[in-house]
Amino acid sequence: MTIGISTGTRGRLRPLFGAILLLTLFLTASLPAAGQAKIFTKKARIADFPIKTVKVVMSGNAILDLALQKEMTERWYLSPYEFCSVDDFNRLESDPNYYFLRFVLRPSDPGLVFLSLMKGGTLETRQTTDTRYELVRLPFAPEGMGSTREYIFLGAFLEILQQYVEDAIAADRLGYLGLWSQNKLLKMSGLTILIADEDISPEGRQRAEQTGGAITVVETDEADAALLEGADDTLVSFCVSPYEPSLRAHCYDMLIRTDTGELYRFSRHRYTSEGKRGFGAAEINMLHNILSRNADRSDK
Repeated sequence: MTIGISTGTRGRLRPLFGAILLLTLFLTASLPAAGQAKIFTKKARIADFPIKTVKVVMSGNAILDLALQKEMTERWYLSPYEFCSVDDFNRLESDPNYYFLRFVLRPSDPGLVFLSLMKGGTLETRQTTDTRYELVRLPFAPEGMGSTREYIFLGAFLEILQQYVEDAIAADRLGYLGLWSQNKLLKMSGLTILIADEDISPEGRQRAEQTGGAITVVETDEADAALLEGADDTLVSFCVSPYEPSLRAHCYDMLIRTDTGELYRFSRHRYTSEGKRGFGAAEINMLHNILSRNADRSDK
């Protein structure tokens, strides 16, 4: 059976066919121009990291800067580095020949200080690899930094940043995941987990007590000592949150391996009330289930 179009219908469709033809010609003519635009992946943008100098920007806090200088000397291996002032940073931040490691505040995440790793450049060079680009930022401390724990963990943070950059250079998928790419939940089998008592919520503590010792809540000093001593096969907690909860505040929960400085768990949740700070019951339950499954696999 043949389906035809009446003469009247053809007349009504003729303007539509004309519009489609014009659109097709326009798109075809635009293809070469569109083809000239280059899109660079994160892997391409940071491929030169190992051969470029990282400018380590001093914060102006004498104690923090001394700690940063010491830990950089002992821990940094991935690229050349130099220390510089904030004035140096302001002068050089548009230079793509440098990367910058510095402490920053983020209006979108109020009440926190982050350790940020950024590539220098201008925002006008988006079609090249020389555009300004933040590789990663790691939550470091509450704004004001009234604790000493961040100094204890600073060396581990430098290890974590370098491991992330290495992974991001190797695979775009890992680069775009950010610090979440460093989660190693399936590698927790046989490890001891120590949660500092200031890093766990009341509900989380209650759940940890039900894990039969698989996850142990300890005094904060004991957890920190395990990191300082490089205890074997141990994960310790570190949580970063603003001093005061709010509707916009976040708490970042981390588990760090004490003998390697590796990040094994990185998560974030809203910090809307005092009882929400640190590892909650759901997080402890998830970790316990993973430990149990990993143990079952190793027994088979």
